[in-house]
Amino acid sequence: MDFRNVAKLSLADYERALRRAMRDLTPVELRTQPSPTANHILWLFWHIARMEDMWWSYLSGEPEIWESAGWSDRLGIDTSRNGYGDTAEDITNFPDLTAEQIDAYWLASRAHLLSVIEALGADDLETTYPGRGREPAPTVAWVLARIPVEISQHIGQIAYIRGLLRGSGQ
Repeated sequence: MDFRNVAKLSLADYERALRRAMRDLTPVELRTQPSPTANHILWLFWHIARMEDMWWSYLSGEPEIWESAGWSDRLGIDTSRNGYGDTAEDITNFPDLTAEQIDAYWLASRAHLLSVIEALGADDLETTYPGRGREPAPTVAWVLARIPVEISQHIGQIAYIRGLLRGSGQ
């Protein structure tokens, strides 16, 4: 087993956790904010998709599909947004989308991310892409390690909100 298999295993593992946390939630539950300044589940799911798209773009050097494939227009969210820096008002006023609409974007982002991981070689792990919004530029290895950490934190938030709404084991 090499690093690509490990990266893909982590992606598959957190997909299972995400699907479990999102299972059978109602539209009201998806948009419930535990406090007026807290994220809601739908926003978190969108942010997860945006992060996978952004990391795919970083690893591939290609433009994010958020803009290049028209996902921003389809979902009615400004191309500059990715969730980072969103205000409580941005989250509260998140467009009236379904989980299925965001899921379609996430699956498209996921497919691109998996394709770039598959194309990486061991020689790529120390590669950096300066000038892509992060300084110092992270290595490919750092990005592959960061993706499951960042996304798992957000899945934990989704599961926590679900637990607040439905109780444990629901």
